[in-house]
Amino acid sequence: MILIKSKLSSKILQNKKLIDLVSIPFSVKQFYSEEYEREYDVFVIQSNKTKIVLKKTIDQNEINSYNLLEYYDQSIVPKIYFIEKEEDSTWIAMEYIDEKNSPLDKSSVEQLVKKLANMHSFFGNNYKGLSNIKQWEKREDGAIDKLLDNDLTQHYINTIKKSQKILSDSRTTFTHGDLIPLNFVVSCDDDVKIIDWETGRNGPYILDLGRLLGDFNKKTPWVNELWENVIIKMYYDSINQEIFKLTYERFLLEYECAKLNNYLGIISAHKTKNWDRTKWYKLNLDQLIKSIGKLESLLKSCIEHS
Repeated sequence: MILIKSKLSSKILQNKKLIDLVSIPFSVKQFYSEEYEREYDVFVIQSNKTKIVLKKTIDQNEINSYNLLEYYDQSIVPKIYFIEKEEDSTWIAMEYIDEKNSPLDKSSVEQLVKKLANMHSFFGNNYKGLSNIKQWEKREDGAIDKLLDNDLTQHYINTIKKSQKILSDSRTTFTHGDLIPLNFVVSCDDDVKIIDWETGRNGPYILDLGRLLGDFNKKTPWVNELWENVIIKMYYDSINQEIFKLTYERFLLEYECAKLNNYLGIISAHKTKNWDRTKWYKLNLDQLIKSIGKLESLLKSCIEHS
């Protein structure tokens, strides 16, 4: 992610709260992904006094999510200075964090996962405010049946249905919903903050971990696959077992369902929206089928030990 010159034309730039915070004059730059050739509605406002991030939100859910996190422990997110509605847009002014330029390291992922486990544990036992957050909904059997074709046989469809049932029966809590490295930052002093909470959900606790460790950045996993076993064990050891009451065997089963759900979302989008079956589709289809096989083995093991 880089910063480019911005031609932002919005009344928010004349907002008194913003001017009082950064002072005049200030410059405006916009976040841009060279890899994905995409501009984001996220800007850096900089003056001689300070530097902040100004983000245009997409809906009220992100505001509700930040309010919920402030109630929990705002140290998991950048400091919020103010939230302001201007005409048809709502803006969040937040702390600017100087990020490390080095590749994502194992210790940062471990710190992230511990924070995540603590947050999941807190909201797994405290439902205050979750009614204002979007709710996760499992895929209904009828919608899954429509994915049947040469790529997804009836056998695969049946296992996918089982995975959705397992997720719907798991402990629910407040989740980020799109936890990939683009959505958290590692500061120069090695602290980890999670950003972009528009996808916040009240849903199965395990979905964040499945997304983090199951998703791909184009051709390769976002997080080094060699770290997976250590990371998931650290998460399991960090959650409050008085709340979750999970055997490690059951945890692994739900974790595999979460990874499968991640791949399923991508495959489903391609099928239902008639997108071209690209290399990205084939990569996620292969991972989905591998995940189905692993889930079936875990289910068989659970039956044998019951």
